[in-house]
Amino acid sequence: MNIQLPSELTESVRSLVLQGRFASEEEAFVEGVQLLVARERLRSDIELGIGQLERGQSRTADEVFDSLTNKIQALAEQRKND
Repeated sequence: MNIQLPSELTESVRSLVLQGRFASEEEAFVEGVQLLVARERLRSDIELGIGQLERGQSRTADEVFDSLTNKIQALAEQRKND
């Protein structure tokens, strides 16, 4: 893939490489694309959550904490028995 970037972005990437933040320009681009993918995944998860809230598919904080407490206790018991 051959990509043309505006000069200010090219300089920013080169600067990051020179500072030792990335081993190469390619490594910087890979991280940038990974961040874009993560952002899109987060956006999708947020949209899913909003849809669940709109459909009334939510739990109170107490319900969530009770569920987590029960899971932690179950794991602790399992470790005792192992």
